[in-house]
Amino acid sequence: MFRKVAVAATLVLAAGAVLAAQEEGRRGERPGRGAGVRDARGGGPESNDGAKYTPSALDRLTAGGGANWVYMGRTPDRLKLLNLTTEQAAAIEQLCKEARDKVMEFNRESQQLFRQRDRDPNVFQERREKLNEITSNYETKINDLLTDEQKEMLVKIDELIKAQQDEIRKMYEEMNKKVAEVKSQYDKKLVEMLTPEQKALLEQLMTPAVPAPVARPAGTQGAPADEVLAF
Repeated sequence: MFRKVAVAATLVLAAGAVLAAQEEGRRGERPGRGAGVRDARGGGPESNDGAKYTPSALDRLTAGGGANWVYMGRTPDRLKLLNLTTEQAAAIEQLCKEARDKVMEFNRESQQLFRQRDRDPNVFQERREKLNEITSNYETKINDLLTDEQKEMLVKIDELIKAQQDEIRKMYEEMNKKVAEVKSQYDKKLVEMLTPEQKALLEQLMTPAVPAPVARPAGTQGAPADEVLAF
């Protein structure tokens, strides 16, 4: 049950900024940056109008209660809302610490395998499957400690988290489409203003430059880097 919201929890942390993060190549980048658009998780700087964003209850709950916290050695905040007994809380905390230790042990043992990722594209998938196996085992153990009422409440919380994530994603997808339309409209207006010569120059400016190959001393083509440096 915990893994069902693992992706949702992670995406809510990014809260719709996933699309822009893929484009910009870094986590947390927000669509419309510079126009006062904040990401929905409440992270990042203030908006252009100076208003400080206060995370919602679900934002806070997800940030401190994602399913991945099970193997970070801390009890997810989502579970803390379930009126855990003292015995349950202690047992869950211990399981989370054991999960963290197990994951760290696996990471150490798989370092050599990870170094082979460039030669074997299946390495990432193999490591992910093993990690899922480890965490799934502990998620099941934790779930077994809960009463039926607690399990039902946790499902409702997870459904709310996922529903919020889905709605935010749709909102940002629609916004990105509108931003793309606006950019296209203004690009057309710019082109209409230019002379043929300016249009040709603009096309050159928009074409990424290909770096020129670095010339090597004669007789060093294909030589190992250390041999070239010693030339």
